[in-house]
Amino acid sequence: MKVGIRVAATLFTAALFVIPAASSPADDPAALRLLAERIAAEYGSGSTIELDVATVAQLPIPLTFPPEARVVGSVVQRPVGRPAYGTYRYTTYHVYLDATESAESLVQAIASSAAAAGYKSSSSAFGASAGGFAIAPTTTVLCKDGEPTSLSIRTAGVGARAEAVVVISVPAAGNSPLTGTACSVRQTVTFGDTRALPVIRPLDGVRSERRNSTGGSGFSEQTVDVFTSLGPSALLAAWAKQLSADGWAGSAPAVNADGGMATFRGQTSGVPRLVSLTVLRIGDGHLMASIRSVEVEPSRAASGR
Repeated sequence: MKVGIRVAATLFTAALFVIPAASSPADDPAALRLLAERIAAEYGSGSTIELDVATVAQLPIPLTFPPEARVVGSVVQRPVGRPAYGTYRYTTYHVYLDATESAESLVQAIASSAAAAGYKSSSSAFGASAGGFAIAPTTTVLCKDGEPTSLSIRTAGVGARAEAVVVISVPAAGNSPLTGTACSVRQTVTFGDTRALPVIRPLDGVRSERRNSTGGSGFSEQTVDVFTSLGPSALLAAWAKQLSADGWAGSAPAVNADGGMATFRGQTSGVPRLVSLTVLRIGDGHLMASIRSVEVEPSRAASGR
């Protein structure tokens, strides 16, 4: 089933018309309702919207999605009318997915498909940091040298499954020309840049909220509030297991009822680093966690001194 919407004020006040799509597998009103619930809050005025239920619209970037992912639907939003002065507008393509695999695996599969079309991870301000604590929802931004069309993948874990929104943004005709693209931004680790940190992936029953990210010459640090029924010992053990699987060599955590700390040695972007992971209990179900990465001399990293 294909649905077209012209948005006058909000999606809920729009005029709605339904065009049955030839050989479409999605004629169930419940499927349309599910898709509408997922996209209703994202669109405002000044555009037309096309919905494809349980199918993927024709995309400007050829992508394939893993067979484990269920397509909830896709949305194409096109700007209409004359833009306000200085407004930079896009035609956007949204694909909504549900999957039983992890959000990380889903992102990797989609990114691999995009890589075949020349798209790679971007370090621009529009992207999410690649290291530190994963804050849901997370966003991965990809771009292509010399190409203004960008691709982002937004994911969040929902119980045992993952939800993802793939967004392709194409600059609208009539926009003022821009110099450079997201890929022209040099990928370097800067002060407070959490790409210098190892990745701490989401855990079931654990919600993290960012407090701050700081840094200086040779070090980066990120601090988050953590809401979970797990205590410091169980939380550190779960994160240490992740880091060990990623190749980080760790010490036995020092833990008591109020908090704990563990240290690890490894590399990010080929640079040897010493990492400390600290957890402090603030109250029932509320902890504060920090991860700090310090660049070390290669000779010291090799000897372990």
